[in-house]
Amino acid sequence: MWVALSDDINEAMSVYGILGDNRNDIMKEEWIDWNIDLRDFSNGGVDLSHVVSITIGFGERYSSEPFGGKGVVYLDDIGIYPLRCVPKYGLATDLSGNCIIDSPDIGRIAAEWLRDSNVTADV
Repeated sequence: MWVALSDDINEAMSVYGILGDNRNDIMKEEWIDWNIDLRDFSNGGVDLSHVVSITIGFGERYSSEPFGGKGVVYLDDIGIYPLRCVPKYGLATDLSGNCIIDSPDIGRIAAEWLRDSNVTADV
């Protein structure tokens, strides 16, 4: 699955699964959040203040080969949000899950110091 934005001059796209999401999520019978960083589009040259189209698709964007499969996909809550914390896309060293490296992370390392050899962080 992919999403493309166009400003009438440039087009850029984001493909589901690039950041480690499982591409087979589409086969699940549950809602799956897909958080897309708008920099995926602006870094591709799209002027986000002049977007003229949003295109959602499956398979290869410009492939002449048909994409196989049948089913129904429901899309809901497409929106733009201010910068927010999405822990699963955060830094691996953010042990507390608050999207910043701060004293709770250091506290966790200190609490586990020499007690649990499975707690690691690249500090």
